[in-house]
Amino acid sequence: MLAGLPLALTACAASTVVSPRITPPPSLLVQCAAPVRLPERALTQAEVETFWGRDRTALRRCRGRHQGLVDFVSSPPS
Repeated sequence: MLAGLPLALTACAASTVVSPRITPPPSLLVQCAAPVRLPERALTQAEVETFWGRDRTALRRCRGRHQGLVDFVSSPPS
């Protein structure tokens, strides 16, 4: 019984499919920007809006890159 185990394991190993490693474009691997560092003082309304806008823009860009990476990984190889 134990003698047949190595044969069974090698038969299973032969049936696995190894896909070639495909690397995504470097533009999809850029790290997301950190949130804007706020000064340690009271902020004006204009400053709050500016910092908030910068963070929102960075989040949109990051989301776009992550979606691009998801699309790249989930698309069939050509």
